[in-house]
Amino acid sequence: MIWIWVFLASVLEEIIVPIPSTAIIASAAMISKPLDVFLQVVVPSAAGSTIGSIFLYSIGAVSAEAVKRLWGIDAAKYMSKIKTVPSLVALRAVPIIPFSAVSAAAGAARFPIPGYMLASFLGGMVRNSIIAFPVSAGIEAWKVAGLPWQAAAAIVVVMGIAAYMIAKKIMENGSFPL
Repeated sequence: MIWIWVFLASVLEEIIVPIPSTAIIASAAMISKPLDVFLQVVVPSAAGSTIGSIFLYSIGAVSAEAVKRLWGIDAAKYMSKIKTVPSLVALRAVPIIPFSAVSAAAGAARFPIPGYMLASFLGGMVRNSIIAFPVSAGIEAWKVAGLPWQAAAAIVVVMGIAAYMIAKKIMENGSFPL
């Protein structure tokens, strides 16, 4: 039954950008059984993200010229090298590249919608697998070791806070803070 919530959260995550998809996937993987992760987390999240991404794709398509004129940002230029479905799948599969930015840029570049949907779904499956399976396996290993899952959740929260702080420093300084 968790797949319904994963699907809905993934649709909303694409429309309401500040919701982190990694948190949705990792949280769902934490409470799913390892053998269920693919059907309960990976597939529903990829489907939800793909459907939700049409919203930002549309905004990118409609506002591309205005953004270029106002701010000089030509998203179509950045997407010009991504002309094939396999290229877009590869772009979508990388966990650190935001789905929302790719969606808007693909819309601005007028990437064909059928290919865009296929690439978004397949790339989302790869991306979600990269996130969900290690989390699920780690939780199982944690259980076998006899430690409570709350300890693992606390570690994930601390790591998330550290990642946020590093990302914030990078944005402020323009480079890695070491």
